[in-house]
Amino acid sequence: MAGHHVVVTGAGGYVGGLVAKAYARRVGCEQVTCLVRSGQQARRLLDQGFEVVLGDFTQDGVASRLIRPRSLVVHAAARLGRTTWEEASRVNVEGTRKIALAALGADAARLILISTIEAYGRFGGRDLHEDQPYIPLLDNYGKSKAEGERAVRECYRHAGSNTFTILRPGAVYGPTSAYWTQRYLQQAREGSIAVLGRGGRVFPVYDRDLIDAVVRAGDAEAAEGEAFNIVNDESLTWWDWAYAHHRLAGRGWPRHQSALPARMKSAARMLVGRAAFDRRLEVETRIAHIPNTKARVYLGWKPTAFADAMIDCLREIAPQAP
Repeated sequence: MAGHHVVVTGAGGYVGGLVAKAYARRVGCEQVTCLVRSGQQARRLLDQGFEVVLGDFTQDGVASRLIRPRSLVVHAAARLGRTTWEEASRVNVEGTRKIALAALGADAARLILISTIEAYGRFGGRDLHEDQPYIPLLDNYGKSKAEGERAVRECYRHAGSNTFTILRPGAVYGPTSAYWTQRYLQQAREGSIAVLGRGGRVFPVYDRDLIDAVVRAGDAEAAEGEAFNIVNDESLTWWDWAYAHHRLAGRGWPRHQSALPARMKSAARMLVGRAAFDRRLEVETRIAHIPNTKARVYLGWKPTAFADAMIDCLREIAPQAP
């Protein structure tokens, strides 16, 4: 959609910032409107030449100020991490609904919702094609993202439109990823990364590949009304993930950590009627198959090999290493 006005929510964050820069290269900074929540983020983007709106998209009227007729809207903002259901729902469900209604009201060209594979809920060894349902899990983030997807579908169905696309990335990593790259790299430098048990499956996506998927989704008519898994498909384990970061740091080896204490703690909590959910235990021991075939076929998208992406990370991180 070269030449279109582009709206990016969450442009002050990691993924949203990369999306804004990608579209700036296509259509120019002046054609990219960035929604941010802090003055510091606003100043940084204004200095780069972007059009900036300072505000909270969950508040009435904010979303409608952003979107022009035929705009491409990339909704990257979200409430991440551990949070209450009330807060997760306010941002990831009701806020997303406001973005969808504003996009429809302005006759936007396309809404791209950046969701997550956590919207599948419990993986449970499932083959997670895009039509698989959400299975409840005690995780407010994943539940709220699933409900946010549903809100978008409902809004567009009621309007008789399918000008939206949902992308479900896995763990987004890259040289500037504070959570998925820098955090593990620091752990490797300071000692060793602990892998629970023998390590379950990890489902990463290189940040440049995610941005490529966003751009392709905005261009492809076949993407309308569809959802896509945006993940690496190399059957990587948490041991592979940890080992790669140790190699990146040039320090030692990961270590195995017994998952038994965490399982016993969860069981003990269940016996006394308390929530037994352990986020790390759930994520690091789960098994599933998450195919990206649909994205390859509909979007012409292809993920970078994990080893090649880590080499790219090394090239950018090494000059900054202490």
